[in-house]
Amino acid sequence: MRFETLLAFALPLLADAQRTIYVDKTCSDRTDWQVYLDEALNSAKYASARLGNTADTDFEAVVKRIFKVDRSNADGFKAVKDVIDEIAGITMVSPSTDLKGSNTRFFCDDDPIGKKGVDADKDVRWQHQINPNGGYLNYFDQVNNMKQREASSPSCNNPLKPNRVGRTYRIKAPEPKKPTSPFAGHNSNRNVITLCNTLFDIKGVPLKIADLDKDLEGSAIDMLSDLVSHTILHELAHAVRDDIADVQPDPYGYTEILAKNAEDAIKNADNFAFLAIFAQVMELNYSIPRLTFPAGTSDADKAEAEEDCQKGYLTYLPDITKRIIAAAKMLARLFWA
Repeated sequence: MRFETLLAFALPLLADAQRTIYVDKTCSDRTDWQVYLDEALNSAKYASARLGNTADTDFEAVVKRIFKVDRSNADGFKAVKDVIDEIAGITMVSPSTDLKGSNTRFFCDDDPIGKKGVDADKDVRWQHQINPNGGYLNYFDQVNNMKQREASSPSCNNPLKPNRVGRTYRIKAPEPKKPTSPFAGHNSNRNVITLCNTLFDIKGVPLKIADLDKDLEGSAIDMLSDLVSHTILHELAHAVRDDIADVQPDPYGYTEILAKNAEDAIKNADNFAFLAIFAQVMELNYSIPRLTFPAGTSDADKAEAEEDCQKGYLTYLPDITKRIIAAAKMLARLFWA
């Protein structure tokens, strides 16, 4: 057996697909939507592969910083990998036929809400659901048979959170008693992700990896939180695990997530989003600095490198794992030539 074949067997395999996603036309009709989605799922796949590669010490250092665990903590490391693997294993379903059978549904319609009363917009996705005892009880997503409490309106239209870019909805409406109801037959393990117009309307910042400067030296990883794929990854972390939330205080942003202890980090969606984005950036050979120093390095230089890591400043870091694999393949070609 050739060495390349042996090497292929040694690389980590992704877990079998566990979830399916449906993409509404309000997303798929947007410019670059497929680029954004592929970028998010590929980032998760890169992260999954790196988490499974014991030689990838650079990525392990990122995991340790974000989640406060490394490979010596087998259970903690596995908990991180399990979530990333679930995201990486997501598959698409036919957008024309399989909405009800899908686990996670993407909508980019800005959470439209129908009017109340006699002038109600009956075709709008979110409707006010009337309490028979008086008043309005919930918002009802009639496309997905989901609901949202009156006190917390669908997020893209919530005046208390005007800059919201996305939301994952988990509260299901009761299954209709009549199987012929248009609201019957939905996957019982479902949730809905809405991406708001705000996400796509951000001006002056890169929205996809291809828009980034080729030279990322000195750039902060926080800058990449404006990528559409970062928000998709954040929401998918919510979608694959009910216990992943936005852990207060300060659930968003790189320096903020680093402040979380291990117990909170594993439950915070942005930690997973940043980890996957790091995996994508490392494919471009950038990461936080390695904290291994030659003899004679001053304490001031060491402190500066640590500060750069804490702030998420990127530096050019040729991937040692890739170099090992490339060298092994070259030796194999020479051996079997």
